[in-house]
Amino acid sequence: MSVGLRLKEERKRIGLTQTELAERCGLTKRAQVNFEKENGEQLPGGAYLLAATALGIDVLYVLTGERNGISTEEAQVLSAYRVASPEIKLAVSAALGAAVKASGRHKFVMHANEVGQALSGDISQPGLTINLGGRKAQKKSS
Repeated sequence: MSVGLRLKEERKRIGLTQTELAERCGLTKRAQVNFEKENGEQLPGGAYLLAATALGIDVLYVLTGERNGISTEEAQVLSAYRVASPEIKLAVSAALGAAVKASGRHKFVMHANEVGQALSGDISQPGLTINLGGRKAQKKSS
């Protein structure tokens, strides 16, 4: 399927006519008709694609034929999560049933402007070995 046919499919999916989509993206109906032709002689430019994205067109699908794996709602949640504090991220993980245990409010570690956390409780990681130093020889008393 061509770019033009996928664009037409997406336009119909969001319930707009060629005239409506063209106007909302700042073009004429004639330009929209040319974009939607099966032979794909004319491809939409960046400004058009940005405006179409804001209207709900899956531009990744239009250009590549591959559907975007994340919905608008999921993208908004992910954006909010990325800028949230470590405490909020921990609360979100807990609310969603993620296997992250809160270790207490004061067990966050800051190093070079990066935030980490200290987990407490039973942690099972099969095959993990941590060596913190060898055995020290005991001193013999003389």
